[in-house]
Amino acid sequence: MHQRAVHDVKSSSGSSRRQTLSGNLVSRAGVPSGMDAAEWFIRIGTSLVMLSFGTHQLWRPEPWFEYMPEWLMRPKPLSPAGKMRLHGAGNVLLGLLLVSAVLPRAGAWLALVWWLSILPFAFYGGWKTGLRDLAVVFGLLALIALLYAR
Repeated sequence: MHQRAVHDVKSSSGSSRRQTLSGNLVSRAGVPSGMDAAEWFIRIGTSLVMLSFGTHQLWRPEPWFEYMPEWLMRPKPLSPAGKMRLHGAGNVLLGLLLVSAVLPRAGAWLALVWWLSILPFAFYGGWKTGLRDLAVVFGLLALIALLYAR
């Protein structure tokens, strides 16, 4: 994550509080609060999902076949396991990009496009899985809104 300068601000009552240069409050322990914390939680949560799904898809792609429609299961040019491993590698790479915050806006947009592209397949696997992935999509939309609110 990126470093933010923090300074103490005195209120009219004489109490002090810490905040970043952008005005977001920081707790005494140095943990971001407000919009910074929301961004951090969405970024970490989504990245954990992508990294855990991706590593599982790389090592054991077979359980993920239920989310692939029949036309995608045809082994040309890649086998179903190869396709799922490729998808798992994408999940891992995007999860790392998202959590690193190296390119925060680009990473959030790429992750959003990624999740939107798999959303129909998630609903193909069942409405519960589809709703879970839809919640991730809305979380990424919130992250993008937070990133542009700065």
